[in-house]
Amino acid sequence: MKSFPTLLLMVLLCGATAGLAQPGFERLSFPVSSDGTAIPNPFTGGLNNPQPSRVDLNNDGIEDLFVFDRYGNIPLTFLHSGEAGSTEYTYAPEYAANFPPLVNWVLLRDFNGDGIQDIFSSHVPPLAFGINVYQGYYDADNKIAFEPFQFYWEGDNVIFYTLPNLTKTQVYVSPTDYPVLDDVDGDGDLDILTFNISGGYVEYFQNRTMEMGYGLDSLRFIRGDLCWGKFYEAALSQEIVLSANPNQCATGFTGGGDLDTRHAGSTLVTFDADNDGDLEIAIGDISYPKINYLHNGGTPQNAFMTGQDTEFPSYDVPVHIPDFPVPFYFDFDNDGKSDFLVAPNQQGGTPNYDVLWFYRNINTAAMPEFELVRKNALVDGMLDFGSGSNPAFVDINADGLMDILVGTDGYYNTDFSSNFDPRLILLQNTGTATEPAFELVDDDFLGMSQFGNESPPAFPLGTWNFAPTAGDMDNDGDIDLVIGEQEGSLFYAENLAGPGNPAIFAEVLPKWKGIDVGLNSYPAIADINRDGRPDLVIGERNGIFNYLPNIGTASEPDFESDENAAPNIPIFGKVSTELPGDLSAGNSAPVILDYGDSFLLVTGTQVGPVQVYTDIENNLDGTFSLANPNLGSTAEGKRSRVALADLTDDGYLEMLVGNYRGGLSIFSTPLEVGVEPSFVLDQLAIQPSRIYPNPAWDQITLEWPGDGIGAVEVHLYNALGQLVRNYDVSGTRWTLSVVDLHAGLYAFEILGSKGQRAVVKWVKK
Repeated sequence: MKSFPTLLLMVLLCGATAGLAQPGFERLSFPVSSDGTAIPNPFTGGLNNPQPSRVDLNNDGIEDLFVFDRYGNIPLTFLHSGEAGSTEYTYAPEYAANFPPLVNWVLLRDFNGDGIQDIFSSHVPPLAFGINVYQGYYDADNKIAFEPFQFYWEGDNVIFYTLPNLTKTQVYVSPTDYPVLDDVDGDGDLDILTFNISGGYVEYFQNRTMEMGYGLDSLRFIRGDLCWGKFYEAALSQEIVLSANPNQCATGFTGGGDLDTRHAGSTLVTFDADNDGDLEIAIGDISYPKINYLHNGGTPQNAFMTGQDTEFPSYDVPVHIPDFPVPFYFDFDNDGKSDFLVAPNQQGGTPNYDVLWFYRNINTAAMPEFELVRKNALVDGMLDFGSGSNPAFVDINADGLMDILVGTDGYYNTDFSSNFDPRLILLQNTGTATEPAFELVDDDFLGMSQFGNESPPAFPLGTWNFAPTAGDMDNDGDIDLVIGEQEGSLFYAENLAGPGNPAIFAEVLPKWKGIDVGLNSYPAIADINRDGRPDLVIGERNGIFNYLPNIGTASEPDFESDENAAPNIPIFGKVSTELPGDLSAGNSAPVILDYGDSFLLVTGTQVGPVQVYTDIENNLDGTFSLANPNLGSTAEGKRSRVALADLTDDGYLEMLVGNYRGGLSIFSTPLEVGVEPSFVLDQLAIQPSRIYPNPAWDQITLEWPGDGIGAVEVHLYNALGQLVRNYDVSGTRWTLSVVDLHAGLYAFEILGSKGQRAVVKWVKK
């Protein structure tokens, strides 16, 4: 076992930890316009399943915006302009770094009345699905930050409730649902409403901290009602079954017997619509595109739903998001009145651009009335191409500036059998060599949308997920295009312009050379075998790489179409990009950097980390080395694909990252143009981690992002740099016993199976 450097430990324990975190690449942004109008937040990465909450991010007294996108579990943060009635938000990603890892669903609520939002979020197994709690505070830079809330019992930061026999069990929330955290009974603390594990009935968990005299800084729950509101949500009807009796559940359920088996999937939000002190509820359902609004004719202590609007708001434009909308209620425009917002909760097969319906409250705060303003709030200020974004840098107009070509699944479209309208999007670089700027000049470059419908004979049912790459395939001095697609074949567009001229592409050829590698082909071009002819390396959905050497001539490329037949090499480098988190796919998406006598393979993945592989030169039949499992710690979401180019003429590459949310993000990198990097894992792959409680006396929980592959070594060192204990664990989160350790300063070192490393300090009480 290697010795932990004493000097490094002492630096750590003295608090100088900034240099120990993995050097995440700096996020960049450049001007982008469309039709002459500037796009305010172009490089946010897009939105598909947003869950917005209001929050003061920088402690300036102005309510800002936190958005959690459940597709990829991505946090995004936006600062509000401060102008009352304005929906102008500026992307401020630096505030997202202080949010803990979050999954499935997130609500920000101030449970302890300190004026700082706290986090309630989905808790995942090994315990049953439930609710995690993180308490908010402001750090030394006045940025909101969070720490796990410590309940009065020793254990995880998960909400339990007390049963009649005085034992505890977890408050269950389905990972597909969206619960309510609100003051349901009007006593000043936050209660919980969530559908029970079988669906159909909403359970009410009463927060008893006020009644028990503990104050708002405690969370103690009992189950106060098995069917709050006395209604039942049936499986096969948009209409809710209402009870005729305020003291009896609909369908006669009174607490015993079996519940009807039904589908799981419902979303909730509550608000007082008529200023009578009790809460109405709006419900989204997994099988329907509408929001159902139920009027509360009862009291705060005994809710009783007496009326419903199955197409809410029927007095304006009703919500219609196929299928499974999720509603929200908060002051989106900072005018002092809460508004109504709705987003798609279903991941995939649902609208992917009109994803945040904003209904402004046009009446009073006490008696809200909603009017639809737009369906694409926030998204209209981003580069967002629906679902899927596969970028490539190409100098289309031969002006010496790199343009951006983006292949997409496209926008959700009910007119096509695939529900997609796929495109190639051209963003032309209109800036300078040192200051790039982009204009969206063509939203259907080369007319690729024609292949998304049912008419072309090459794709009777249409195709999508266009993935472009560029290279001189025919040795004529200009750049041609090879484009992947979801069925695994390739398109080819030959450039007829000649060297130094703006590109003129011939008719696009589908199913080029008969190549078919399986689903989701992602091509890259490079002369891998150094024979003077451009070869193909093609990623695919299952996460492997296919190497297809060029068996044609320098001017007439040709390839063996069967990826498994010689001279092709399937499973090139013996690499798979399948990672824990989604073992059903890998979606390897390669970019190859050629340094003359060596190659670097940079690839996107299904789960999102950008990986780097080396040891390719003279090792085509061998195993490549994973040099970095998460380049730059960019974490932009599922199905990442990258493009690399020096956009600012400073000798370093910028990295453009696409993802399945349909947007783009861009980062600076330490990769020098033409200089092969030396990837030293102990330096570049150090990863951030969290430990809590800190200080602690009996047990701690340790978290790190890692890559989730294989076993993990955890070493504990004391303040003298001496090894105290070893732990052999797996995964990304562990609870460790420390009860027998002496009080003092310690450091945990985490070593992953692929060379990743994290170091975090800890205090034993």
